[in-house]
Amino acid sequence: MAVNDFWARLNDRLSDQVWYQELRSKWEELDADARLYIRIGSLAAVGLFFVAVLSITGLNARRIRADFRAKTELVGSMMRAGDELREIKGTGLQLPDAKTVNWKDILTEVATAAGIDAAELEVSGEKPGKSSPNSKESLIDLHIGKTNIRQILKLAFSLENGSQPVKVRRLTIDTLNPEGYLEAKLSLSAFASAGP
Repeated sequence: MAVNDFWARLNDRLSDQVWYQELRSKWEELDADARLYIRIGSLAAVGLFFVAVLSITGLNARRIRADFRAKTELVGSMMRAGDELREIKGTGLQLPDAKTVNWKDILTEVATAAGIDAAELEVSGEKPGKSSPNSKESLIDLHIGKTNIRQILKLAFSLENGSQPVKVRRLTIDTLNPEGYLEAKLSLSAFASAGP
């Protein structure tokens, strides 16, 4: 209904225009064959217009798809390069000398930097772990009293990502003491150069 009203109003407005009346009179002067050819030509022009629009849209979509594929490949190669860099850094890691390294001092320093009181820290003696021709693993237990979860997490992160090759093998939180502090135990693997 609304569409019919719109077309009726549009037709009324166009009928009032001089240029439309002149065009209509010229249209009526044409014979039936000429009108048919003009209609076919108009339909062909509209069809060609739509084909051109669809072609341009398809080409743009193809270009965007190719651009997306290229960027995805670039991200993949950057990730592979990052993995290779991490691997190279891992192989180039300088291990401390097993004869001179003092793990108790190193662990106390890292714990103090994490906000843990050195008096609340107990470092067990080193136990031998797996060894290779180039490295020696030491198993160390670190007991912490009067601490909080933030300090424990900061300590674990600092140990894993610090300058010394230390891996947290196990982290257990034992008790919540009456003052509201936690007690924790970290089982660590510390690596040193096996030496000559």
